[in-house]
Amino acid sequence: MRFVIMPKQVNAIPANRQRPHASATDLTQPRANPCQAQVYTVSAPPSDNALRGVYRGRIIKTKVYRQWIAATTGLITWQRLKAGYPKQPIAGRCALHMDVGYNSRRDLGNYVKAIGDILQQARVVLNDKQFHTIHMDWAEGVEGVRIEVWPMVAS
Repeated sequence: MRFVIMPKQVNAIPANRQRPHASATDLTQPRANPCQAQVYTVSAPPSDNALRGVYRGRIIKTKVYRQWIAATTGLITWQRLKAGYPKQPIAGRCALHMDVGYNSRRDLGNYVKAIGDILQQARVVLNDKQFHTIHMDWAEGVEGVRIEVWPMVAS
């Protein structure tokens, strides 16, 4: 099985989650506010049972999972550059919100590990242990997974 991921139009973002951006002529200002969400859309990861396998007594990532990681890392990097998000990973505590396209054969919990791993691999966060809050919803009209990473500001 080979994954080919093409960038898709992201559905309309609700008003309370608007992504900041600067005008095309204003290149001196950073385009993204570090206190607002970074938003990515990726294909659904392989099933939880297809993430890892055993080879000669060792637990390894399956070929399907390695292919999904390679394709999705490139897609997240491309979306990150296009949106103008900071190149350095988020260093502090984060909140993770995922809108998952409805699939009656899977449960939401099967998405958490693969999405956390891919955000760490793509250097969106330093470590997936930084997620102190994870919120997930089934969403109609979403293909794959729409991910929001919110830096948590200490109060």
